[in-house]
Amino acid sequence: MDQSLVGDWTTGWREFSIVADSGALWLRCPAAPPGFEARLVDVAPGRVRIEGGPLHGAEIVVEEEGDFSLGGHRPLERLDRPAEAGPGWGMMAPAEELEPDEIETFQHLWTWLAHPSRAPEVDLGGCDLYRFVRWLDRNGLALFHGDERIDLDRLPPTDWPAASHGEPEAGEFVYATADALCSMFLAIVDPESTGRSAIQRVEHFRSLEGDEVDIYQFHYTGGESSTCLRPGGLYLLPRDRFRPLSIYPGGPISTEWVSLEPVTPLACLVTTPGDFPFTDRFVVSA
Repeated sequence: MDQSLVGDWTTGWREFSIVADSGALWLRCPAAPPGFEARLVDVAPGRVRIEGGPLHGAEIVVEEEGDFSLGGHRPLERLDRPAEAGPGWGMMAPAEELEPDEIETFQHLWTWLAHPSRAPEVDLGGCDLYRFVRWLDRNGLALFHGDERIDLDRLPPTDWPAASHGEPEAGEFVYATADALCSMFLAIVDPESTGRSAIQRVEHFRSLEGDEVDIYQFHYTGGESSTCLRPGGLYLLPRDRFRPLSIYPGGPISTEWVSLEPVTPLACLVTTPGDFPFTDRFVVSA
């Protein structure tokens, strides 16, 4: 194992440390839950696979002149300080245990929403929006797009939000996420008040024992929540109009999806700051 990997690094969207312990190299993320460290394993000369953690399945490649990258595509930069968690990082979604009758209601509601003849803006009929959209994303039924507008019949390609992973073929695209919470955040944060500074991200951590947990980052620059947060639209989108972005070509898939063509939403769910479980925990920078 290449001991020159030991140290503190950044991928550009997250920082981590690589340490030697008990004869192996381990990748550890600041403030991650105990037990979700990743083990580094040699798979070929100059190639190391990451097992576990938020980069499970990715490979670190030794480049020319001793540089390192993810998969030969995404450069790793060495830090001259200890790795740190980004602002607003470390949030975990509340657990939701659904009752059988609640699941049945959600199934009927989804069948109605997916029908092409229903109205684009819908009333959930008393269903909890957070629990419903979490059920949708856990079952892979739709993608999500958050927007300050609630009256869009079609979503056109734009340059906002920008993708964190991969390299879309064009500068403008319809942005979607496979995680409803990330798009709910974009729906309720006013881009004009925050200067388009909103950061939303989810990382799927795996342990070597097979446990899994999603950890979120929500952060924006601007004023208080009273001026930066307001109701918006959470659009449900058909998955077959999008392609997922990988963290590098041929690497693990991220939660971000893009379409280079306009997309007609399946439905728009009006979302308020009160629907979002992390509103009182946002980290705001001046």
